[in-house]
Amino acid sequence: MIHLHFFYRIKVAEGTTMHLSFRRFLIGGWLLLPSASPSPATEPCTLTVTSGPVAYQVFQRCERNVADLSFEGTSDFHRPAIVQACVINMLTFLTVQDWQPLGALTDGYWQGALKNVPAGGPYRIEIRLLDAEKNIRATASIEHLLVGDLWILAGQSNMQGAGELVDVELPSLLVHSYGMNERWSIAAEPLHWLMDSIDPVHHPGLDGERLRRDGESQKKSAVAGAGCGLPFAKELVKTTGVPIGLIPCAHGGTSMTQWDPDKKNEAGHSLYGSMLRRFHAVGGKVKGLLWYQGESDANRGDAPQFHDRFSRFIEAVRRDFNAPELPVYFAQISRIVTKDAFPYWDDIREQQRLCAAEIPHCGMVSTLDLPLDDPVHISTPGHKRLGKRFARLVLQHVYGKTEWTHGPTLDYILPLPSRFKRYQVHFKGVNRKLVAVDRPSGFSLRDQNESDLGLLYKTLISSDGKSIDLFLYDQPPPGSCLWYGYGLDPYCNITDAEDMALAAFGPIPL
Repeated sequence: MIHLHFFYRIKVAEGTTMHLSFRRFLIGGWLLLPSASPSPATEPCTLTVTSGPVAYQVFQRCERNVADLSFEGTSDFHRPAIVQACVINMLTFLTVQDWQPLGALTDGYWQGALKNVPAGGPYRIEIRLLDAEKNIRATASIEHLLVGDLWILAGQSNMQGAGELVDVELPSLLVHSYGMNERWSIAAEPLHWLMDSIDPVHHPGLDGERLRRDGESQKKSAVAGAGCGLPFAKELVKTTGVPIGLIPCAHGGTSMTQWDPDKKNEAGHSLYGSMLRRFHAVGGKVKGLLWYQGESDANRGDAPQFHDRFSRFIEAVRRDFNAPELPVYFAQISRIVTKDAFPYWDDIREQQRLCAAEIPHCGMVSTLDLPLDDPVHISTPGHKRLGKRFARLVLQHVYGKTEWTHGPTLDYILPLPSRFKRYQVHFKGVNRKLVAVDRPSGFSLRDQNESDLGLLYKTLISSDGKSIDLFLYDQPPPGSCLWYGYGLDPYCNITDAEDMALAAFGPIPL
């Protein structure tokens, strides 16, 4: 038998308040059984929450799958009283936690905590003030709360989101976002509104009325801004049932130097300082961080230092978040269509691949095969696929789901006897088998100057589905190297059965 409680406060006579408690019983249907208990004449009073949960907030659960919610508040009631709270699921209307004391009212002030609120939601927290005779003197409520996992979104424009706002990922009641305006809400594209931020780093040179006006204009005229964060979160919810809160912190066109952890003392005048402030604003605990960045470092001055800067960034985040094993998952930079030369684009990709292999509790997803909405930004359909790729990686590494592996990762290259020269490229982490639409593409053999040798005439997926056979019509000269996804705009089409794509690699000596 399921029963639900509803409390109503109505005025029935001058100076008298009637408190009606309705209990609904489900026995093949609904019955209303009212009971009434009049309370003595009282002066009106207030019950205010001054610190604690706010509407749509997401709380990071602990390893026991629960969260503690702390409250502080005031009341102008001047006699002995206690404050109680209960938790109600807003979808099922079931009581998740029955009334329990938060604390006593002392000199107009109260504080307390709801302990062990289980992962789930959305919840409504009902709060009431009871006098010594157990009469309800005042009430308050906070709605649409979730208990689940928090994920930070950081990096540059492809994490900020630049996909066209057409057929975007739809919102979910179980995915909320801590907007750049410092307010929680149901997550909806675009997640990043830089003009809303209280941190000057996101809108340098703008403030006051001009900032407000430009921000409003940007929202009215926006045609792009979809990203991978919302698809990622929805895939996690779909698979685990755990609600997700997103904390957008990305900013387009930014380099690792601009994300330098040494600038954290600049607070909102630095990207790292802004991210760290928002981390503390949501409670100082998160499940992990998603990162997409590197395009702005593909230049002569920054590329040689990318590996060290990115490694140091992750180390600093884990230290400042007090989470030595914080999961960090990032995307390998995709394609760029341009007449300009970017000779270090491949270098950044390879350094990212090596970071994923060397840094513990990290992982990388490939973006090489995803469509673009402009010369450098992944399209909205591409972001939906990217979000799911991030989710597949996280579901295995963080949530312990064994249905998937991390996706195909280069393992080793084996020369095979053949009438012509033949190499077999082996991958680990393949979900069932490798697949390609039309003939598998993306491999090349190059000399020490990175010129294509023109030796590769056939590429096949091996019969075991876990490797690629490369057929050469002649012996490659000394110093030859194998690449996958070479150049600014390669055509690559190899994934596994779960749409986890091969990452770019090279140069790999043969």
